[in-house]
Order: sequence, then C-alpha cells, then structure tokens
Amino acid sequence: VPAIGGAAAGQAVNDNATVSPFAAMTVVDADAGASLTASITLDTAAKGAFTAASLTASGFSSADGGLTYAHAAVTPSAMQAAIRALVYQPTANRVISGSTETTTFTVAIDDGVAATVTNNTTTVVATSINEAPVFAGTLAGVTWTEGSNSGVVYNGASVVLFSGAGISDADSATSFNGATLRVSFAAYRSGDLISFPATSGLVGFDSGTGAISYNGTAVGAVAGGFGADLVVTFNGSATKTAIDAIVNTVLFNVYSNDNPAAMGAATTRAVSAVFNDNGNGGASAANSNTLTGTLTIGATNDAPTFAGLDGAPGFTEGGSAVA
Repeated sequence: VPAIGGAAAGQAVNDNATVSPFAAMTVVDADAGASLTASITLDTAAKGAFTAASLTASGFSSADGGLTYAHAAVTPSAMQAAIRALVYQPTANRVISGSTETTTFTVAIDDGVAATVTNNTTTVVATSINEAPVFAGTLAGVTWTEGSNSGVVYNGASVVLFSGAGISDADSATSFNGATLRVSFAAYRSGDLISFPATSGLVGFDSGTGAISYNGTAVGAVAGGFGADLVVTFNGSATKTAIDAIVNTVLFNVYSNDNPAAMGAATTRAVSAVFNDNGNGGASAANSNTLTGTLTIGATNDAPTFAGLDGAPGFTEGGSAVA
C-alpha cells in the first residue's frame, strides 16, 4: 500500500512569486516492483497553477483546465521526485492587496491494487501584493503664449498639459478610493495656475467647492494648483476611465502677471506628475512612475505705459516754469 508523508500546511507566498508546495513530500510503497500513478487536485483552478517549466520537468499534465494534474505510472521514488519538482504560481490580484487566499491541494496515489491513498494537508497561503500603477502618456511639451493685453485677469489662453495620458493598474481598474494625482512644477512664478476647465467632455469641475466629476458623478476633490502643486484625491466612484479623462483635461494658465517669463529668466516650467493608488482599497499604497516634461512660456512684449503727463499745463508769461 503506498503512503504519503511530509505534507506541509500554511506555506506562505506572495501572489507575485512561486513556491514548491511538495518540496518535502515523501511517497513510498513497500511492495516490490510497485508502480504508482498520481493526481493532484486544486480546490479551485482559478487560484493558481503549476508553472509550465515544472510541469515539463515533472511529467504532470492537466486535461481539465488546471483543476487536476495527473502523472502516468512510475516507480515510487520517481513519483516522489516528480511531485517534489512541481512549482506553484498563485494567480495575482485575486483579492485586494494585503489580503490572503488559501489553496488546498489533494494528492492521490494509486498502485493499481489497493485503494487510492489521498492527502489534503498541503496548503499554500498567497498574500496579494500591491503592484505599482503605470502612468503613460505625454506631459507638457507645449507652449503657453502670453496675451497681448496687459492687466487682464488671465494673461493668455489655457493649454492642456497632458496628451494621451492614462494610468493602468494590475490590481484593479475600479478600486481607487483615496488615490491621488499630483501635478507639480519644479519652481513656481507668480500667477502660475494648474487647474481644470469648468467642463470638458464628460469631466466637470466646480472651482468653488473643488469637486470634480465624471459623467455627472462626483469622483474626487481638487486642492492647490495656484502657485502650488495640484492634487486630486479620488473617491470610491473613480474608475480608470474617469481618472484618464480627468488627467487629460489638466490646464495651465497665468493669473494676473504681466511678466510670466521674468524678463526672459523663466521661459520654461519643469513639470512632473505622479499617481498614487492608495493600495486599491487594500494595503501598501504605491506610486506610479513619474511623468516629466517641459512647458514653454511664450512671452509677449507689452507696450509701455506713459502716465502722469498733464495735457494742459498753464503758463504765465514772465512767470516760473511749469512741469
């Protein structure tokens, strides 16, 4: 009669790593010339799979989509080696980051004579790891041009800072409660304003309250932007689609500064942007890569103003000079 030993429960692994769940398992059969077949069944196929390389090395294969893996008849020592060679890869991001999911394996050994021997002690506990979001697209690379009229509130037409930008997150496309978008200048000049239009496509912004919406639903709150970093904090209604649309409506303008280029000393702004996923509702918030770019400031030479001239001075002959 075959016997199974060395099974281990509670083997910990991150969901972006692998584990050898049967590394210490023993398979023995005292009968001379014993030949054993085996099957290993997962409690749920979607929880993970044995790696392709380990299946090739071990001789196991699955005919039912990864729920059960079978091995043809070999000697007990060869079966033990085959089982030990299996490497398990949990399916990533099945649960929120920081949470765990347990997979239970049932090992069945059959010598073709006695009843099949089974063992379901082996378990793997996979911890979901928060993967950093990816921020793609173009930031800045545009020119803001100062208007020709001096003294106006906004000194030029607003320009959009992002082009074709968007975030992708392997952990989720919908769980962004508390996630943030930060758009920053390396240095600010008086009047520099990073903001949003009142409406742009499905995006709406209320400058009075700081609320930002997508398709009529409030998805976040905006803070800063006037001479300071723009920060958008998203709520539980924010999705990847909404966030991407919002990112691509971020604007730059200058407010009440007739010298935005500082007499030629500040003709550019170094811009950066980063997205933080706040752990996608779980643990370990992660920043994306940082997008960077350069915004060019196109200054306009404002005509000088000559003030204080008295257009009709009075002068009396023989009197003193007048100004």
